[in-house]
This record gives sequence, structure tokens and C-alpha cells, in this order.
Amino acid sequence: MDTLFGEVRLWRDYYVAGDGSSRVPLDESLGLLEGYSPGLAKMMARIAAQDSFEEGSKDLLAYAGVKVGPKGAQNVLDLRTFLLSNRFDDLWLARDQKAA
Repeated sequence: MDTLFGEVRLWRDYYVAGDGSSRVPLDESLGLLEGYSPGLAKMMARIAAQDSFEEGSKDLLAYAGVKVGPKGAQNVLDLRTFLLSNRFDDLWLARDQKAA
């Protein structure tokens, strides 16, 4: 997991249902998005929404000392609506309802 303070290694269970859907309960509990901590994901989304993915990656390195490639910023950008409007909990609620 990548955070504002660097990489943190996690070992966690990964569950696959009969229909092929999967869940990682620890990721859900920690609020991870695409392997990024909520704080880093929020910063990535804000920067990427204001600039190109490449420039956003450079800004993250300059401002937070975090190296994230343009592809990582692009993946998180899809979630920016939830992050920027403080609807982070709604995202996990929607995922939980989908999994049920």
C-alpha cells in the first residue's frame, strides 16, 4: 500500500466468490483505493483533476515526496468525484451493496 509516508507492506486475505467477484476485506476496512491510502488517493485525485497525469505525478513528488506514475494518478482520478465531495463512505457502501 502506498501512503503519504511511503510504502507500507500488507499481507491480507483475498476472497473470490463462485461468480468470479472478489473482495479484500482489509483493503475495505482501511479505505484503500487501488492500493493507495485514503490520504494519498485524495491528494492524487485533487492534483490530477487540476493538471495532466504526468504533471500531477511530478507535483506529488515535489510536494509530498511520493513517487506515483501517471497511470496510478489516472486510476485514482476515476474516483475523484467521491473523494472531492467527501462521499468516500458512499463508495464503500455501494461496493458492499454490490457484493451482497
